Amino acid sequence: MLQANLQVIVDGLCNDGCKAVSQYIKEIESGSLPEQMADLPSAEQTKILLELKSIMAVYDRCDSK
Repeated sequence: MLQANLQVIVDGLCNDGCKAVSQYIKEIESGSLPEQMADLPSAEQTKILLELKSIMAVYDRCDSK
């Protein structure tokens, strides 16, 4: 479970939709952070990235059925 401040960021990013979240994941992995994450320590950025990947994994499984 994420800390409340990190969950707020994840929720905000997810509100932009699945395609946007997929793009955010690519950007984060390449070192280009969404504005909401720019001031976070590296460890918290990683937590958000892992959470976004976890969320998208659920959608990927649903889409493949």
